[in-house]
Amino acid sequence: MRFAKILSVAAFLASPFASALAQSGEPLMVGAWQGSYVCLQGRTGLTLTIDRQTNETFSGYFHFYPLRRNPAAKEGCYSVEGRRTADNRVVITTGSWITRPPGYVMVGLDGLVTRSGKSMAGNVTSPAFVETRCQKFALRLQNPRPEVDAICRGALTAQAKAPAR
Repeated sequence: MRFAKILSVAAFLASPFASALAQSGEPLMVGAWQGSYVCLQGRTGLTLTIDRQTNETFSGYFHFYPLRRNPAAKEGCYSVEGRRTADNRVVITTGSWITRPPGYVMVGLDGLVTRSGKSMAGNVTSPAFVETRCQKFALRLQNPRPEVDAICRGALTAQAKAPAR
């Protein structure tokens, strides 16, 4: 199992995508970042999957879910866009809902990536009426390969199959 993970990481790092980013001098944000954030519903699990990056900008999915110590939190997913500055500040803004539980709003993130590039933390942001009730987030890079969570992938598949209007 560990050998397979090493091979997966090696294959990604050898890919043209990773090479192009490395040559551009921009720090890699691509991958699955896992941790939690605190908002009105309490501490909630978060997987931030970043699957596209061009220079300092990136996009992906914000997947939130209940934790063992807060089973009342709901599960949902929406698209996000972000930017990482030269001083390692990360600002992530909301996109579109993919799976929305009743009563939930999209939130953004504003934080810092550590020098190692393996974790980030900061404040939960937007919209204005939620900011006072939201607090901090903390994430660690768990997998440098972007794997979109099933709840986001399933809804995306359904949207892709829907007839155009």
